[in-house]
Amino acid sequence: TCEEIQAQPEIAESCATCTGTLPSECATCAVAFPFLDAPSSCVGSCTPLAKYANSAGACIACDPACTTCNGPDGDDCLSCTDPSASFLHGGSGVASCPAGTFAEVVGTQGTCSSCHANCETCNGALSTACLRCPETGTPYLDNGACVSSCPVGKYARTSSVSTSLASEVMTCVAYSGS
Repeated sequence: TCEEIQAQPEIAESCATCTGTLPSECATCAVAFPFLDAPSSCVGSCTPLAKYANSAGACIACDPACTTCNGPDGDDCLSCTDPSASFLHGGSGVASCPAGTFAEVVGTQGTCSSCHANCETCNGALSTACLRCPETGTPYLDNGACVSSCPVGKYARTSSVSTSLASEVMTCVAYSGS
């Protein structure tokens, strides 16, 4: 009976009602295990099963691009399966983080997180973690921060951060005393 099954510690009362005597024979799920994993097992979360819970509370398989997910599509990933696209960005796996984001580990997942609004590219979320500044608004880089003009005692100098012309940065440099 369902009551006999629920008395077993490994089942932990996952079924509210049962269709048989096995833990995988739930007709309805208990409050603590609200999601139905086909054919008839109740679980507390679909995520560890590489599934998501639909609106009816049924566990549905993730898109093959996702190790874990919160919906049916390839851009609903919480973690990615492809090792060559191991960073999560906008719900999809990407090989590298795009401009305006930086790579960081959140939990165990490599994630592309947003740069501060003043930065074009960065290596962290703070306003002082900028690597490049936008051409308008705050185009000058001063000690990792993008500013609209260099502070008193400094002047703007173009610095090349690579061999391409597009990689020049306007940097605030202190005047040297004479």
